[in-house]
Amino acid sequence: MCVQYAHNAILDAIYRIAPISAKAHQGNVVSAGFGILMLSIVALGLCSRDVLYSFGWVGVYSVATALLYLIAMRVVFSYEKRQIALFLKEEAVAHIYDHVSTETAVTNYIVNAAFVIVAAIFLPKIGEGIAEATGLGQTFVGNIFISVSTSLPEVVVSVAAVRMDAVDLAIGNLFGSNIFNIFILALDDLLFIKGPILSFVNPNHLLSALSAIAMTAIAIIGLTYRAEKKRLFLAWDSIGIVTLYIMNMMLLYMKR
Repeated sequence: MCVQYAHNAILDAIYRIAPISAKAHQGNVVSAGFGILMLSIVALGLCSRDVLYSFGWVGVYSVATALLYLIAMRVVFSYEKRQIALFLKEEAVAHIYDHVSTETAVTNYIVNAAFVIVAAIFLPKIGEGIAEATGLGQTFVGNIFISVSTSLPEVVVSVAAVRMDAVDLAIGNLFGSNIFNIFILALDDLLFIKGPILSFVNPNHLLSALSAIAMTAIAIIGLTYRAEKKRLFLAWDSIGIVTLYIMNMMLLYMKR
């Protein structure tokens, strides 16, 4: 999750007009807020994993995050539905894609998604081999190498969106991916029948959870403050997020 927030710096560097957080509409704060809430529940689960109740083998935190994800999707949809002006703007440029049929779009989506799925099947085994061969540990490799690999498609989508000046699409992809990834943790818990999944993981993951919470908080401040200029090639919020990401990597490496 931390690596996805680091993508914000990449987008900010590419978007030279102004700080990218100043161009994104503040509705993205809704998704970011739910991200903090869901991450906080996971962090609490990591801190008290041996005392929390469970539903069968599924941890109570997984049930809570799954419900919050469904609520988040409903709330975000309701919020966006009220943004009439934004929808009118989207309708104004919709004719650009009139030459692409629905069948072609769906087919291309399925084919490209299949490539991503096939590649993802082999990643865990490869990551395990890297962890054993280098001695870096599964926590470090998972948080750095695997997370970067699985996030590359999101980076490509977000970069393409920024170059089209579809800033909200890029930022929405960032926050939406984060809350969906937390939802995936609940699905993992459902499939892991040995017991609540957080009871079997390295407690060092708490570092990543807390770092992601801090990164989200910085992103929310950036979206709300809406700085007009960049002092460097990055806005202040992007610099803060990158700094936290580097600190998280260093801490994970030292505790590997």
